[in-house]
Amino acid sequence: MAAMISRKDLFKRLTNAVFDLQSADVKNYERPLGTISHLLQDESLREISDALKSNVNLEEFLESSKNKTGMGGPILQWPTDPNQALGLSLAIVEKLGKDPRFALNFSHEYFGNGPKVITGLRSMTSNLIIPFVRDFQEHVKIMDADQSLGAEERPMLRRVFVSHGRSKDWLEVQAHIEKDMNLHSMELAQEANQGRTVIEKLEAGANSCDSAVIIMSGDDLDSLGNPRVRENVMHEIGFFHGRYGRDRIVLLHEEGVSVPTNLAGIVYIPYPKGMIHATFGVLDRELRHMYQ
Repeated sequence: MAAMISRKDLFKRLTNAVFDLQSADVKNYERPLGTISHLLQDESLREISDALKSNVNLEEFLESSKNKTGMGGPILQWPTDPNQALGLSLAIVEKLGKDPRFALNFSHEYFGNGPKVITGLRSMTSNLIIPFVRDFQEHVKIMDADQSLGAEERPMLRRVFVSHGRSKDWLEVQAHIEKDMNLHSMELAQEANQGRTVIEKLEAGANSCDSAVIIMSGDDLDSLGNPRVRENVMHEIGFFHGRYGRDRIVLLHEEGVSVPTNLAGIVYIPYPKGMIHATFGVLDRELRHMYQ
């Protein structure tokens, strides 16, 4: 059985692999790129990585980028949300290491300047991989610091963040949590803005809660006309996954709405459309377990 790598040693190996990639050529770039991808998939990083990738879709991102061109060719259409951008970068770097052909095509298409393949590889290393590794390490350090307090040291706030899309089902859920479960709750739109952005309000609200109930109602339609959750809900699933951990999140899932495969490990409770009260028995059990 392999020994567990410390966070410090993991990051050192990651940095060394980046140095190796900087000096590589087309004959030997696969090894350091593969090493970077392999280290990023270390089991100790899995929860943080899964949270970052839970609200991004790499294929949609690449497809939309192909349709946006500038003077030098296609332009990557990065989201404004820094965690989404970091999650996409993580998904790209993992794919680069697993698929050498994709690495060559991607680097040439988005970072190339002329016929030489190595030019695109080196530009991609400088402009994508190095900044990503820096930002990813910083993100991990922040998340580690947030989790460094043991459960016995962290105050039990007994307050549930209720996240939702357009459906008004959340009103019934909030009333149940407060009246029947005797827990405090908060919902973002009920809080004063105080000149803050939505992200700032979300972060402040998350600091005042210690669990989340997220309602996945089919408020939007995908390209095939099937119901899907709104983008803000997917973002908040990833956000709270990283903030509280998967064991303090409950998803209430409207039947017929697709559930992303990267939500493995998070409790989700299905309910027929318009009958969210059908989740309350299982929801109560989960909340009692959190707050016993």
